[in-house]
Amino acid sequence: MRTLPYGLVQLPTFSKRCYQSRIPIQTHKRLATIGKLPDDLLSGVFQVWRNFVSVLYRARIHLLSGAVARGVSVFAMYPIDTIKTRLQLETSRGMENYWQVLRKMLSKPKHLYWGVVSTLFGQVPYGMLTFGSYEIYKGWLSGCLRASSRLGIVLAAIMGDLTGSLWLCPSEVVKSKLQAGQYSNTLDAVGKIYLTQGLKGFYQGYIGQIARDIPFRAIQLLSYEELRWRYRRWKKLSSMEDLSNFENLVIGLIAGSVTAAITTPLDVLKTRLMTQPVAVSTGAYRGAWDCARQLVQHEGFRAFWKGVGPRVFYIGPSGAIFFVVYEGMKRILSKASL
Repeated sequence: MRTLPYGLVQLPTFSKRCYQSRIPIQTHKRLATIGKLPDDLLSGVFQVWRNFVSVLYRARIHLLSGAVARGVSVFAMYPIDTIKTRLQLETSRGMENYWQVLRKMLSKPKHLYWGVVSTLFGQVPYGMLTFGSYEIYKGWLSGCLRASSRLGIVLAAIMGDLTGSLWLCPSEVVKSKLQAGQYSNTLDAVGKIYLTQGLKGFYQGYIGQIARDIPFRAIQLLSYEELRWRYRRWKKLSSMEDLSNFENLVIGLIAGSVTAAITTPLDVLKTRLMTQPVAVSTGAYRGAWDCARQLVQHEGFRAFWKGVGPRVFYIGPSGAIFFVVYEGMKRILSKASL
């Protein structure tokens, strides 16, 4: 493809920069017809884009590590998540019903992986966006909040989770409905949700999701970073990289288990909101507060802790797997000089 010879025509400052980047002549012509925008404005946009690409490049190891670690941990523990979801959807009281649900699910093992494709499609990019951006935000905030590194971790965790949540919510809706047995497969779920509710159907329960995930991510990452820091001081290690895979596994297990138990009530609300019928006349909740009120009224306060066992058993080991793979991938990619 022919490029514009430098010096053949008089180029503005921004066009000279374009030439130095070897931008094709067709692009120059299009730039020249964009309403003759001020050169300073174009230069500013160009600089913002360069800075954005530069930030992504510097965070490439965290982005790739987050994606791989999320995919491995979610797939490994997915059957437990399915059991947890089915237990949270049960409206009957008593342990007898819990055992009936478990026996029914275990009698058909393939049902334990219902929705795993849509989940991975959402969770892998979510892991990349959330944990990659978390490291970026944490780096930015460390310079602004030097007196309070813990506050920086919490704020970075919140911002990172919000970054990934817009991608995650549609896959969570599809996953929850498949795990509840409302559709036969991923394509069936996606097609029928879109036909009956449109795009907004994929963001059903979004407020409930971020109300659960933001506290979860803030508590999890703060406890993980704090445990690692205190353990490193106790062991008198020179850096965090000196922690072994087993040590990262145990720390991730503790952080994940504690966080999972604390945030179970929020997870119950999120599950009920995402799997509710669409029409209010069929018993749909009008929002998170209405869902909480109906749970207390019809099922009691114990309903908020439905599935707490499987949730802890799922997220604890899942967190352990995630952080082992995450830290391991960072070391591997760093040594490979990626």
